[in-house]
Amino acid sequence: MAGFETILKAADLISEVRRAFAKIENLESGQKHIADALVVLDKRVRELEAGLREAKAEIMLEAIRET
Repeated sequence: MAGFETILKAADLISEVRRAFAKIENLESGQKHIADALVVLDKRVRELEAGLREAKAEIMLEAIRET
């Protein structure tokens, strides 16, 4: 019976290791999704900044024309 218990413990350990690897894979996938989202958000922020600079320049030009 001692050998059977050892086999069960080994099987439990293998199962735990497999679950740990699955969790690591899920975390890596989540990190990749977050990194991809950050790239998209960075692009959108840069586009907004460019639009604001353009709007500011147009407002300043209009103000100069009015004076």
